[in-house]
Formats: sequence, structure tokens, C-alpha cells
Amino acid sequence: MRDPRSEETDFHIQRQVILGLLMLLSVFIAGFIGYEGLPYALTRIDRADTTGTVIKYEKNNGNSTIWYRFTDADDVPHERYVSLPAGAKFSTSVGASVDVAYFPLVPSYSDITNLFQYRNASSTIATYAIAATGVFALLFCAAHWRYRKHRKRMRRY
Repeated sequence: MRDPRSEETDFHIQRQVILGLLMLLSVFIAGFIGYEGLPYALTRIDRADTTGTVIKYEKNNGNSTIWYRFTDADDVPHERYVSLPAGAKFSTSVGASVDVAYFPLVPSYSDITNLFQYRNASSTIATYAIAATGVFALLFCAAHWRYRKHRKRMRRY
């Protein structure tokens, strides 16, 4: 004979485990999208704009890399490099100024705004993965709250 109280407890625990695994999966998807997609995804959520300076511009076997330096709103300098996406028609020279967008909470997540149009596919997936992580986190918190409420009721038995 099955005990309905233990089945309900198992249901609450299974729901928390599944939501926790989905949350971890969406974090890994957002992280593995790549070095270029995540900064753009975060700057789509919230961004601050500034002007940066190109430190180094390098072309190797059809791949181009741009190193740039910028200062955030707190006057903290940051250096970063980005690889140009395939098919990007963007050229610059050392010492040229570029428009930079960065994520205000973590300014090291930044990108050159002229390259945004070339980063749509991977960054859209990263944006959805970040949003899914938030949704799964809220659902996990709600499930945990319900489980705690269930455990409180079960103390009487």
C-alpha cells in the first residue's frame, strides 16, 4: 500500500531536482555559447556605452582579432580582445577610437558595438539561456518554498 504523504514528498523533491538540473543546463549553455556570444547577450539585457581605443589589430589566415582598451563609469580601465566574426566587414587601425558597449555589473563583458550585427545567432541563444536560467531559478525557489511548507505540515503526523 502506498503512502500518499511520502508520494507527495517524493514529488516535491523530484521537482526540485529537475528544476535544479534544468537551471544548471541553461547556465552551461549560456557559458558554452562562446567567448563572443555571452558579452553581447549581457549587453542586450543591460548596457552602458563608452568610447574605447584600439591597442592592436591583427589578421592571421583570414581571422582578425582586435585588442581594445576602455574605461567604465567608475574610471576603471579595462582591456579586452574580440575576434571578428566570419563575414564581418570591419577594419580599423591602431589608435583608432571604437564605440564599446559593456555590461555595467561586470564591465569585462564588453564588445564593439559595430560588431553587434554579426553576433545575432549565438548571442540570441545566450540571451534565451540567461533568461531561462532566471525563470528556472524562480521556479526552483517556488518549489523549494512549497517543499518547506509541505515539511512543516508533515511534522504533525
